Amino acid sequence: MPGATSVYGLASGLNTDDIISKLMEIERAPITRAQTNQMALKAKVAAWQDANTRILALRDKAGLLATASTFQAKTISASDDAILTGSAIYQAQAGNYYLRVNALARVHQQKTDGYADTTTTRVGTGTLSIQVGSGAAKDVTIDDTNNTLAGLRDAINRAGAGVTAAIINDGSGSTPYRLVVTSNTSGTAGEIIITPNLTGGTAPTFSTMQTAQDASITLGEGAGAITVTKGTNEITDLIPGVTLNLKSADPDKTITVTVAENTASVKQTLTDFVTQYNNLIDFINQQFKYDTTANTGGTLFSDSSLQTIQSDVINKVLNPVTGLSQTLVVLSQIGITSEMTSNKLTVDDSQLDESLAAGLTDVGRIFAAVGEATSANITYVSSTDKTKPSGASGYAIQITAVAAQARVTAGVSQTENLAQDEKLTINGKEIQLTAGMTSAQVLAKINEYSSQTGVVALKTDINGQGSGDYLTLTSTRYGLAVPISAVSSVSNGGGTPVQNTSGIGKTPVTQTDYDGEAGTGTGQAGADVAGTINGEAATGSGQALTGNSDNANTDGFKIIVTGQTLGSYGTITFSKGVGSLLAEYLGFITQPVTGAVNSSKNSLQTKIDDISRDIVDMEKLATAKQERLVMQFTAMEIALSKLQSQGSFLTSQLSQISNGWMS
Repeated sequence: MPGATSVYGLASGLNTDDIISKLMEIERAPITRAQTNQMALKAKVAAWQDANTRILALRDKAGLLATASTFQAKTISASDDAILTGSAIYQAQAGNYYLRVNALARVHQQKTDGYADTTTTRVGTGTLSIQVGSGAAKDVTIDDTNNTLAGLRDAINRAGAGVTAAIINDGSGSTPYRLVVTSNTSGTAGEIIITPNLTGGTAPTFSTMQTAQDASITLGEGAGAITVTKGTNEITDLIPGVTLNLKSADPDKTITVTVAENTASVKQTLTDFVTQYNNLIDFINQQFKYDTTANTGGTLFSDSSLQTIQSDVINKVLNPVTGLSQTLVVLSQIGITSEMTSNKLTVDDSQLDESLAAGLTDVGRIFAAVGEATSANITYVSSTDKTKPSGASGYAIQITAVAAQARVTAGVSQTENLAQDEKLTINGKEIQLTAGMTSAQVLAKINEYSSQTGVVALKTDINGQGSGDYLTLTSTRYGLAVPISAVSSVSNGGGTPVQNTSGIGKTPVTQTDYDGEAGTGTGQAGADVAGTINGEAATGSGQALTGNSDNANTDGFKIIVTGQTLGSYGTITFSKGVGSLLAEYLGFITQPVTGAVNSSKNSLQTKIDDISRDIVDMEKLATAKQERLVMQFTAMEIALSKLQSQGSFLTSQLSQISNGWMS
């Protein structure tokens, strides 16, 4: 079109703009082809991104099936859920449990006498001491800025004293406002002691509104039943693997708690896997579909990488699992079959229900990575994609060193009650002991903090063995790298021992430097298990033994060894089921750099980038070509214009000459 680069053809009479445009269409044809090719490549990248999303989703579903615990799922029911409800993790033992809820845990609450208002009447200034259970008292400062009932409430809530304060209006007479202080800790361990030290106002008088109470539960029936008390209504340590939520108490009613295999949960996990598998297969089928009428195929039609993935996925799902010592080794035996034409999976609900009811363990072996040891002291933990199945003969376990826990034993015994308050610092955690505590109470207080210190306390002889009056601190974990350190704020008497302290003394002690203040303490460092798996080298860490990297068979194979003797621990048979093999494979092909999926995307993106650079170069050449054409046609028009002018001049001259001759 006319413009800065237009040539009007005034001299030649030609539509030179149209001629240049047609010439440039020919010149730009390679650019158009490159852009079309680039669009097709971008569509392939988008298709691979879609494939990656579906593959990752299937990997997650397969990963759930790769874990044996999925097939150990438990469900719990109670004969009266108005009294209690519960939940169970996979470690819970299936069976019936009988119990009675004698009492519910309650928090301690204290209330003040009534006040006429919340912001005017002064409660005095000074401090309010609040102690929760056996913890240290917390002083709350009350001054002229907060010496009202509302100010007292706010000061308590800001103090972090382990309680919550609120004001209630009981609707009584002229003094309806009361401050209620509630312990944040339920049960008798959360009992509150409030001591006002206020002057110059109407100081509050506190009285009990609700007493602290522990939950009481009787487990079992008859003479052998046991009754336990807990500080909370959520009980996690009465039945292993079971959490009980107490709702109400009825000491005369026996509740049956049933823990059973959760076949519904497992079935849902299996059907979710089938759904996601079919989602991926549908996508692949669509890519390989060819429309004979339009002569077009899917975006990734004939892509060799996708064809390989399709083949590998189908084979890993449908092939029998090797190394299983059971009749169930393939999906079709539990009601999951493949359609011949589409390769999609279908589920026979009746057959699957029957298989699950017959035993989740056998079904689990078809899907999960499973290690089954001949010794009760060996437990399979995990494996990697480099770990190979053992076959029916299994992997032999040989132990050359057993794991041990670090220990420190006080150099002085405690045979008397504590003579004074004492602060123990164990692995950096300060634990406050109070005067008058017995040896048993000292143990109980230390063990309250085991989750923070990583240490359990017990009474032993001076060597940390058997029974006695010496405080022994033992690491809750095994291994050489697990430390213990302890020191007391109170001397144990040193060279002249006294028996009215914890016995730790004022000199810090560790598992390797344990003599302490009295010079008689004992201890030992932790130790890591050592041995071989299948005759291949393995590395110990605590009780865990892991096959070394680059082992031919046991690379990454991890077990726990709880035994305390050296020698042979039999064998462990290791197999990889459908879920394990598929999750490993899908994880491998979706690795960020080297995986087949990302390699395909990256290869396509490289081509797209190359074409983009080519297009830029071709655009530059086309622009230069267009500029040359404009210049050439312009020069032609100028030349024609000059010729036309000269012709007109000559014509004029000839005409004049002719006229002269005629006259």
